[in-house]
Amino acid sequence: MLQCPHCHKQNMFAKRWALPFWDFGTMHRTCPKCAQSFVPEPGFYFGASIISYGIGVLTIAITFVLSYWLGIRNTIPQIVCVATAIVFIAPFNFKFSRAFWLSLFVKPC
Repeated sequence: MLQCPHCHKQNMFAKRWALPFWDFGTMHRTCPKCAQSFVPEPGFYFGASIISYGIGVLTIAITFVLSYWLGIRNTIPQIVCVATAIVFIAPFNFKFSRAFWLSLFVKPC
């Protein structure tokens, strides 16, 4: 899923995993196989924030319902559960939203 949307043979991101945490979002500028640009224009990925927002809201809702179902009824523990889920899902959320946004505008070969 996080591969070049044109040739589907090369990863868009330099790191496959979220470790180290501060370096999970490093993208290649172009695909080494087909030379598809991963940064078509400045500000291109502002639209990916809509997808990221949706994933974040879905994560919050699922975590809240799951914590309530598990018997956590106090506010502070629920906030801690939701914040922990958001932090752990952040690398996937960032990468998926960018890859999905780019795939909307690039034709596969």
